Amino acid sequence: MAIKRRRRKKRELLDGQRSLDLILDRSRTVDKNSTIWHSPLERRAAWYAHKHEFLNKEWLEGYPGTRPGGWWAYEHPDIEGLPGEEDWELLIRAGEVKEAERNMILARWVRNLHLRKGYLKTLHNWHTEGREPYHGEKPWPEELGKLERQARLLGPAAEKELRAILTKITGEKEEES
Repeated sequence: MAIKRRRRKKRELLDGQRSLDLILDRSRTVDKNSTIWHSPLERRAAWYAHKHEFLNKEWLEGYPGTRPGGWWAYEHPDIEGLPGEEDWELLIRAGEVKEAERNMILARWVRNLHLRKGYLKTLHNWHTEGREPYHGEKPWPEELGKLERQARLLGPAAEKELRAILTKITGEKEEES
């Protein structure tokens, strides 16, 4: 007896312009004058048909703490960030980050913290001298608050690393835990 088989519908391949739009653009609307998508529904359907090509292991390892624009637009369009919050913070707060990705975010955060040590020391010195930071730079209390918020979010290892850096910057002795 012959077995009836359903033919799978062929997925339309995305060209480079459409792929970039789904990676970079977080907006949920489509410009009426756009020649990339014929309708918002077409863009949404393309995201759901191809999301596994964008958000995969390679993406998470290469860009930990980030998501493609289509993910923000269609998977979790209602996630709201705090002022000045980075994407990885928002994703952790929303419970969208698994431990392996969290560890990659932590490693990058610690590396960046060490790279910014001189800048942070300058901000601290200006603060203690009563000088204003240059245009566009955050004052020391604001920068410190951001780092403390991020360290709490990342956990004890980040908090310990931040305390060690702050001890070097401020010259104060580290408190016994």
